[in-house]
Amino acid sequence: VWLAAAPDGSEVAAVGGDRKQLRRWRGDQPVDVAGVGTALVRPAYDDRGYLWAGGADAAGRATVWVLDRAVDGSPARSISAGWLTGRAIVSLRVSPDGTRAAVVSRGSEGDRLDIAGVVRDGAGRPTALAEPWRQADPLVTVRDVTWVDSDTLAVLGRTR
Repeated sequence: VWLAAAPDGSEVAAVGGDRKQLRRWRGDQPVDVAGVGTALVRPAYDDRGYLWAGGADAAGRATVWVLDRAVDGSPARSISAGWLTGRAIVSLRVSPDGTRAAVVSRGSEGDRLDIAGVVRDGAGRPTALAEPWRQADPLVTVRDVTWVDSDTLAVLGRTR
């Protein structure tokens, strides 16, 4: 089970052990999140009111979903991240200011860590992850990432 807490402490989210279900809690009220796939990774919140999830859609393609926490009962919706084609998401974290996403993914050429800008529409809803900037090139295995502060990442991995 993987947990995440909203920055304001108003809710938590968890991915179950089978990595097929995402659930949110506000107080003691659980709510299953509709619209997400399988192979889910640890959920993440941004400071703009969105819950993020990464995993695989029904066709097995790497997908990133977002959920507007302010709209009760709304399903998660996928956002565009075409650069993840042919890869599997291992970890997804959104920067403290909600402007960037750190994505660990695995593909035929190995693991990689990418930082991508979060593209938002005029209402502030995330719509895409911009083309990424690859990080941590000396690492051949990357397991997890987290934001230490607005500019610094901590990465769990192994060098050559």
